[in-house]
Amino acid sequence: MSALFSTSSSSSSSSTESSSTSNLLLTETFADVCELFLSTSPYLFRAKIEPRDPRRSAVAHNNCVFFAHLIEVVAGQTPPLKAFLAKDAATTNYVSALRELASAIFRAQMQFEEGRLLSVITGETPSAQAFASALAEIANETPATELKVSSVAHYELRRALNDCLGLLGALREAFAGDLLPEKLAARAFSTLVTSLLTAFLAPIIELNDISSLGASHLAHELDYFSGELQPFLAGSGGGGSVSKWIKLNEVNFILKVGGHFFFFHFFWL
Repeated sequence: MSALFSTSSSSSSSSTESSSTSNLLLTETFADVCELFLSTSPYLFRAKIEPRDPRRSAVAHNNCVFFAHLIEVVAGQTPPLKAFLAKDAATTNYVSALRELASAIFRAQMQFEEGRLLSVITGETPSAQAFASALAEIANETPATELKVSSVAHYELRRALNDCLGLLGALREAFAGDLLPEKLAARAFSTLVTSLLTAFLAPIIELNDISSLGASHLAHELDYFSGELQPFLAGSGGGGSVSKWIKLNEVNFILKVGGHFFFFHFFWL
């Protein structure tokens, strides 16, 4: 693309006929490069990232955004291309098409990450079933519960929480080094944390009854989870993730005062 811009500057000093020919070649090459990028990038992107790699997805997203910026700003300042962009309505769609492609790439990656995250605690996966079973056992825990059964349930619950935190941490590492704009990264984590907390809180709120010992143990786990999640909310600017995190702490408060879960149905009506 830089070669196209240097060609345009040299063409202005040549003869009129030669300049017209150069400008025509320049604009045709410009259009061909744009269309080639838009046509091949989705397929190259899909082929190179299996399983999906969040860092490569972020790079692909950035390439599309940069290319769109290049067309809009730099090409717009190059006389032949500026005239071409002005008279050809279809060509002006290159910028929006590139931005839409960038959004599609990043959105697909975030949907993939959300699916991985939620599969730990929801659905029919072994980890989700272990989480549900552990939650039910702890909710019904009494001092007479066999130590072996109790310890296994606590282990499975903590493992599910750590698996979720591990996935979020790995994603944060993948985006490290200012790979993404700060606001975009914060918004992505805000969406993921909101989805995670929605899925995590639902089965707790739906518990019909809970023992005082179970409430005490669950409160301990929520203390841990709340503290470990807080760093992922930095820079989110409020919104759904902070609201869900506050609700997590409200549920924790109710657990600490005895776990009267009938109150939940009135509290969130």
